[in-house]
Amino acid sequence: LCWLLAKNLSKPLIGIQNAALNFGKGELSTRLNKEAQRRDELGAVAVSFNTMASQLENSINAHQRLLGDVSHELRSPLTRLQLALVLVEKYQHSPAEQARHLARCEKEIDQLDNMLSDVLTLSRLEHSAVKGHFNQISLDALLTTIIDDYQYLATQKNVVITVPPVSN
Repeated sequence: LCWLLAKNLSKPLIGIQNAALNFGKGELSTRLNKEAQRRDELGAVAVSFNTMASQLENSINAHQRLLGDVSHELRSPLTRLQLALVLVEKYQHSPAEQARHLARCEKEIDQLDNMLSDVLTLSRLEHSAVKGHFNQISLDALLTTIIDDYQYLATQKNVVITVPPVSN
């Protein structure tokens, strides 16, 4: 009778231990299915483990998506900066063109600086209880900025970006 009782208590504990070890090894989809169906304290621990594992998996996946999105967004100004530097070298004998492309370099560096500042702010906000402040922005101004950025690249391929006026 004691052996059956010990086996009944140790089997779910071993399952919980194995699940915790697997989760610790990076198997984020690890869950306790049989153990979570129990109606005792070990079942409650298994349900708590599953809840914790789901929240951690979601958080880790969100951070990985954010990292991918940030690296993608940083590539655009870096590409424009590289292009501007190539054009500075190309127009060595034209100070006006060099000045225009160097101004573009400064703009791209400022944009990178702002983006990195935004990422750091986001990181701080994620780890604090501070509420974010939202500002209204003009979609016309945003669209104009985006078109200016991509027109710089498009000009090198003899492409002109135009936007038809929007009627109210």
